[in-house]
Amino acid sequence: VTGHGVTVGDDKTVVVLTSERGANLTLDGTGAPAADTGLKVTAGAMVSLVGDKKEQEGSFVVENYANGGMELTGKAYINDEKEVIISNNTKTGNGAGIATSSYLEIRNNDNVTISGNEATGKGGGIYNTGTVSIRGNSGLVVFEDNTAADGGNDIYNAQEGIVNIADNGYVLFKGTGSDKAAVVNDGVLYLQSGQVGEEGEEHPAEIIFNNSALDSTGGTTYVGQDVNGVKADTEVEFHNTATGEYLNIAQRDKTVAV
Repeated sequence: VTGHGVTVGDDKTVVVLTSERGANLTLDGTGAPAADTGLKVTAGAMVSLVGDKKEQEGSFVVENYANGGMELTGKAYINDEKEVIISNNTKTGNGAGIATSSYLEIRNNDNVTISGNEATGKGGGIYNTGTVSIRGNSGLVVFEDNTAADGGNDIYNAQEGIVNIADNGYVLFKGTGSDKAAVVNDGVLYLQSGQVGEEGEEHPAEIIFNNSALDSTGGTTYVGQDVNGVKADTEVEFHNTATGEYLNIAQRDKTVAV
């Protein structure tokens, strides 16, 4: 879909099988009206996007929208895709890549990339006042070159928000070098590693903040457990990060600061 956004409303449930014959769903805002959002799900509605990661089929892409990539007051599930890409969207306000006040699940995909999104408010990549679950993605989960004038370049989790990042492959917050933290958590944030490597030689996948920081002074961050209280050895690394990168951490099972 090029030049228009897609809205799901009226309490509808829409299921999109991007695995059908290698199909991809791409929402491209090039030429779209400035007021268009890539995917808007209104209250009471639900969207489920389902690929076939095992067969390396199916991708979901939202890019180049001037009023945000995704706006969710209803629920959205993005599962089993080969690639999930939310990129190069802008927003006057909060949440250029994704703004959600409901429930968003990004689960069991291969690679997830949220990059190049720019907000004049908070949350360049994701602005959350609901629940966001990013879990079980086996490849790379990358937040890169997102910007937000008022903080939370990659993720801004508001006071009422819950963000669960758990059981993934490598997770990378690749900063822009700005003085804004990559992740600002004023609610509850869970950081837990998945396991990578050959069977019998598995080790925790790292969660890496590169040239970026985590600011949890207004909320609580749990390292080494997920939203359900399941614990796992977890390594969080900081590279080229200013002091104060780790603030108000409730639990640190296994943390490496570099």
